[in-house]
Amino acid sequence: MLLGLASTVDAQQPPQVDSNAPGWQRVPFPADAQSLSFVNPDTGWVVGDNGAFYTSDAGQHWQLRASGGFGQVHFFDANEGWLLNGRMLHTLNGGLSWDTTSPPFSNGPTGMLWLNSDTGFVFGFEEMARIVRQDTGWSWLSASCPEFATGGSVASMGFFDSGHVHGLALGGAHYVSQQYPNSPTIIRSDDGGKTWYRPEWAEGTGYFTDLLIIDSTRALGFHNNWRTTDRGSTWVLDTTLAAYTFTHVSFHDVKNGLGCGVVGLIAVTNDSGQTWTHETSGTLETIKDIQLLDSADAFAVGTNGLFLRTTNGGFSNVKQNTQFPLTIKLYPDPAQQSISFEYTLSQLQHVTFLIYSVNGTLVSTPVNAEAEASGSYSFSLNTASLASGNYSFVFSSENYYQTGQFQVIH
Repeated sequence: MLLGLASTVDAQQPPQVDSNAPGWQRVPFPADAQSLSFVNPDTGWVVGDNGAFYTSDAGQHWQLRASGGFGQVHFFDANEGWLLNGRMLHTLNGGLSWDTTSPPFSNGPTGMLWLNSDTGFVFGFEEMARIVRQDTGWSWLSASCPEFATGGSVASMGFFDSGHVHGLALGGAHYVSQQYPNSPTIIRSDDGGKTWYRPEWAEGTGYFTDLLIIDSTRALGFHNNWRTTDRGSTWVLDTTLAAYTFTHVSFHDVKNGLGCGVVGLIAVTNDSGQTWTHETSGTLETIKDIQLLDSADAFAVGTNGLFLRTTNGGFSNVKQNTQFPLTIKLYPDPAQQSISFEYTLSQLQHVTFLIYSVNGTLVSTPVNAEAEASGSYSFSLNTASLASGNYSFVFSSENYYQTGQFQVIH
């Protein structure tokens, strides 16, 4: 089926993007956003519940090029790309017209990975398939995996080698065994993605939202924040990431990347995710997707019409954080029945305070985007119902981002 749609949606008073301006700049966008794909600093697509939008001037003007709700977008160049919304829409002319194809899924697919413009993978809840361009059109090749029989679902995948033989896919929580009834999906392939299996290792709870393949054996899974050095056979918790709950990450090479998440989280790494530095985003909205196009140009999208861009990587905002030092005092540590937190603000801020367990699960939000004027604040957290163990906290606002850890013992 061939669909055609193109209408202009100009931003009100289109902003002039200053290439010398520091940090992240918010550019007006006409709808909530789920995913983005830019092919150069000016040309890209953003999709969400209200359609797929195209810009050729870094977001100063938008054109609606496909109506309906979409969860993911991927473009190879200014002309060819794909949209995902249960069906898949394919264009060869920048979205002026679309062909549709339906994956052989019982449930709608939620994600896609393209190895090149001729070969990709589509995945979701309990299903995965390869899509290949042939002379007669697009063909679907099923990818088998016993993991799907117990509710496994894929959120992100990648390959350890340039030949795309050894693959790894991570995703949602599902039943693995009586001992691990809520373990994340972890599956491997050694035949180019035709068949997948779960390594014998089956520990842990939770789920993954994204994946970074570092080299031929190492990978990092986000949200649960686990690392592997043997292609996913075994995993260890990365405690340096305990304070970060990423929704997505984007790397323009194996070392340099950005991560995004709730309450306006943007963080940067230049060592393959070994360490991260918080970047002030200027928003408390949930950031759903982020793209680091090169060392300078990056984009991020999220709820409430959020569209951010930077032309210098946003890195200058690290200096802004140091202008307003924030000290958070907590006592007693270790805690038994309760723990108290104290901090002082030098200016009006909208504060969010999150508490996470050691495996990255959000357990409490004692302060949620509340406006607090300059001055001293304190609150207590009831820890009587928390299991003994280590916990981390994340304090975030327009100009502050602070993390720390504490212990609960009973």
